Parts: sequence; C-alpha cells; structure tokens
Amino acid sequence: MRIAFTLVLIMFLTGSVMSQAKKEKKFKYSALPVVFFSPETGLAFGGLINTNFYIQDSSYRPSTMLLGGAYTLKKQLLVYLPFEFNWGGNKYLAKGEIGYYRYFYNYYGIGTDVDSDFEVYTVNFPRLRIIGAYRFYGDHYAGIKYNFDDYNIQSLDSEGSLLNDQISGYQGSLVSLAGLVHTYDSRDYNFSATKGWFITTTLEYNGSVLGSDFQFSRITSDIIKYISVAENHILALNLYGGTTFGTPPFQELLLYGGGNKARGYYLGHYRDKALIVFQPEYRFPIWRRFSGVAFGTLGNVAPALNKFEISKTKWNAGLGLRYMINPDDRLNLRVDYAIGKETSGLYITFGEAF
Repeated sequence: MRIAFTLVLIMFLTGSVMSQAKKEKKFKYSALPVVFFSPETGLAFGGLINTNFYIQDSSYRPSTMLLGGAYTLKKQLLVYLPFEFNWGGNKYLAKGEIGYYRYFYNYYGIGTDVDSDFEVYTVNFPRLRIIGAYRFYGDHYAGIKYNFDDYNIQSLDSEGSLLNDQISGYQGSLVSLAGLVHTYDSRDYNFSATKGWFITTTLEYNGSVLGSDFQFSRITSDIIKYISVAENHILALNLYGGTTFGTPPFQELLLYGGGNKARGYYLGHYRDKALIVFQPEYRFPIWRRFSGVAFGTLGNVAPALNKFEISKTKWNAGLGLRYMINPDDRLNLRVDYAIGKETSGLYITFGEAF
C-alpha cells in the first residue's frame, strides 16, 4: 500500500481586509501548520499560507498565491509557491510555480509492464514554471509557457536499472522548456467548479537552444467538463492525454498516478512517452459544509499514441470526503482513498483533483 496523508494540527487562522467599494472580502488569507507522513518521507512538518485576492474588484476572477514548506525526518526539504494572477477585466492571466525540492523518488521502470519492485534515487532541484496568457475571444486564452527544472541527482541504487542501464537522465538533467498554450475556461469557480469547461492544450519544446542537454518536444491536452445534474450534485469528467517526441530524460516522461491523475497509484509508477487518462467524478452534498465524491480512472502509458494496448489498461476507484473551508471561493479540504490493481492510496490536501 502506498499511503500519503496530511494531518491538520490546529484550525486554520483566517483574516481579511474589507473592500470599501463592496462589503465583500477583497483580501483573504489562511495560515495552516501541518504534519504529514508517507513511506517515502517518514514524519514531516510544515505549513501553508494561502491568499486569495482581487487585483480589481470582486466581480472578476480572484488571484491566488500559496506558500508552502515542509521538512522531513529523512532530511528532505520542500518549498513551493504556486500562484495565479488575473487582471485587466480577466483578459490577462499569469500562473505558475516557484519552488525548491530536496527529495527522493521511487523509480519502477519505463512502460506498462513494470511490477511493484522499485529503486530509490535522491535529487535536488529548483523549479520555475510560468504561463502568461491573454483572453483574446470569449473564454479563450492564448499564451506562452516556460518550465525550468535542474535535476541534480545525488544518489542512485548501485544495483538499479537507472545506473546500470544508463537510462536517459540518470546523471541528472537540466530541463529548459518553452511552449505555446491555449486554454478555454468557462468555469464558474477556480477551486471547485459547478459548471463549464476547462481545456488546456500545450505544445512544448526542450533543446540546446534553451540551454538543455536533451532534445524533445511534447503535445498534451487536458479536457475537463463540469455538469450540474441537480442542486449541489456535480458530475466532473476529465480526459488527459499527451505524446512526446525525441529523447527526454526519464524525469520528463509522462507519468501515471499521483493525487490528481489516477489516484491510488504512486506518481510515476508507470511512465512512458505517451499517456491517456480518463476519470469521472461524482460530487454530492452530505451535511452543511461536508460533501462527498465517488470517482474512478481508466488509463495507461505507451511508447507512442498508436501503441496503446487496451488489454493492459490500468484502473482505479475511490471515495472522498470534502470540507469547504472557504465558501466564497469554494475551496475544499480534500480527503480521498483509492484502490487500483494491487495498490491503494490515501490523500489529504487542498482543492479538487481536477
């Protein structure tokens, strides 16, 4: 069983500055000390500060920033600052992440036939991810993106395949990736939408002209539809797929699993150049701020889009509980438990999986 969970130690503290133009909160924040445990990290301590604010007035989409950090008893360090800024009457959008990670990961192999055995590698890396977009028509945004990850591998398993088979990227890799982005966003809320579409398609390139030692390109598309089937009953559908060309390092292959795609599987248990994931989720009220979800996933990886094997499709199913900590913006505390083929996972975090 792969278990990763977060325990809230104390209730979050909230504060706000009232807008003089309207009796609504123009700036809101919450501070939350947390502790979590996983087989990969052991016991860890950290904290989160989340802010929601309006660059203009609250008739437009809010901007958000979340500063988080954690330190584990296995001497791992995670510092991250995801952000999203909306301004100009929702015509301009900038979002991304700044972070630094001193971490280690499980590596199971490449492809769909890997088993439950894995090797562990440790890596330090700074991260910068940013997307700048302009709303050019209706709910359509077009823009550019840039990703920077400098994977500095600290140690490898001396008997593992990464070292002995000299898998691309086993000595570390500098990823410097630029691309084009198109987004269609007709959601009514950022965090937990009740209706609308959220579709993002990217075309990315990584190569020596951008300072990387690896040459590859990638196309991905993430399609999400929210359907209100009754009051506070939502059907959310997500189809994600992509394909990679060239020779990426193993860190940049498309990954199956994790807390957002294919819950119940360790992130990267399956990895390859192509990936397809379909996950429906039914969201329903329980009592006051509490609600529940039921979800499932079908998907797989392959060396190319035309080489998927239906007979090897992976599956998962699960249930979840939600507590709405911010009703104005519909921000939920999320608890999910999922099972898959010979695997399971428990996740506690903020925001929906999609």
